[in-house]
Amino acid sequence: MLTKTYACVLAFQLVMLGSIPAGPWQQIVQMLSASAVTLLLWIELDGRGPALLAGGVAVLGLLAGSPAAATAAVATGVILYLMKGRSSCAESSAR
Repeated sequence: MLTKTYACVLAFQLVMLGSIPAGPWQQIVQMLSASAVTLLLWIELDGRGPALLAGGVAVLGLLAGSPAAATAAVATGVILYLMKGRSSCAESSAR
């Protein structure tokens, strides 16, 4: 439940940043917001529908006027897809 709230807040932030005049850090913050939304939705959906998820956040980034945010969303989705099923815990790795 909390991840959905965070994802909505970050999506709102992504869109609102697109409506203000461009600053030096605006693209970086938009990229981080798009990546964070992709990650939170990936966690919430448990990795189901990776192309639709990354594509949806990329479209949101394009609607916000930031091709860099769209690229960051797709890159995050690809990285998460490639890491899907792999163990991230050092204790569960082969010895």
